[in-house]
Amino acid sequence: KTLDELRVADTMATDVRACNPGDDLDEAEAIMQESRVRRLPVVDQSEQVIGLLSLADLARQAARERWLKKREITRAEVCEVLATICEAHEVGHARSPKDDTHHSGHPCEKETGRAVSRTVF
Repeated sequence: KTLDELRVADTMATDVRACNPGDDLDEAEAIMQESRVRRLPVVDQSEQVIGLLSLADLARQAARERWLKKREITRAEVCEVLATICEAHEVGHARSPKDDTHHSGHPCEKETGRAVSRTVF
């Protein structure tokens, strides 16, 4: 048969695997690999197609996660920066001995070993 004689039913896959919106992306990727497909229908509880998940979607999500992981800032890094700011601020302004605050009211945490002291300026 030629292309103009063929219908979709003549060439479509009939053993179609699908995933649900609540499935983990790892599960969906495993189904794609097992089925050797690049796209997976997403179906609701009544088996109605509500979307399509592609291998490109998975790749974009993985790239986004790698980018976000590079952007993570640890608590220690934040404390180090805040300690530097607090030290610089304390040099320029005198503390109030009564409530350990300065005029601006911005909090600053300074980590020293296990103890974290709170300075407000």
